Amino acid sequence: MNHATPARTALSQLAHIIIVLVLLLPLCSQALAFLCSMLVDSSCWFSRDLTYDATLLLSRDTQVDLTKWFCLVIFCLGVLFMGSLYGKHAALPVRRWLCYGPFAAFIGYSAVIYGLSVGVFGSLKQEAIEAALLPFFWRHAFFYEPTLLALMAFLTYVLFTAGVLLARFRRPVL
Repeated sequence: MNHATPARTALSQLAHIIIVLVLLLPLCSQALAFLCSMLVDSSCWFSRDLTYDATLLLSRDTQVDLTKWFCLVIFCLGVLFMGSLYGKHAALPVRRWLCYGPFAAFIGYSAVIYGLSVGVFGSLKQEAIEAALLPFFWRHAFFYEPTLLALMAFLTYVLFTAGVLLARFRRPVL
């Protein structure tokens, strides 16, 4: 049974989505990135060269690189999980364009910023990238690269939206 959503309720749900995308999602993804960076730091401190079967040498640099890739996978799965939880438990608007429009807008915004940071659409100074991605700025202390900052913001919005979509399409909206 599909009830028409009153304008006030739809507006409050839209405001809720925007607050989540502007404040809560960057904060949660920063916490997840901080935990991943702690894993990389601990890998740098405690790793040493490992020799397997006297023919395979796994150097310390290789171990740190593998840890970074592992952390990227953990980060992506964590953001996808946050999106699926939000999609299951949040009261989202019934109309699809009203529900998924803010997600698409934030994905587009972060894609343009990433394209500018890489140089696809032109170039942008590091300060401008940091100002454009201000909610994600705290994470920048752990990555030291504006291109990676823009990529992580883009990945955060894309994976969160994918998690919401997966949760919404598994459970039909009544």
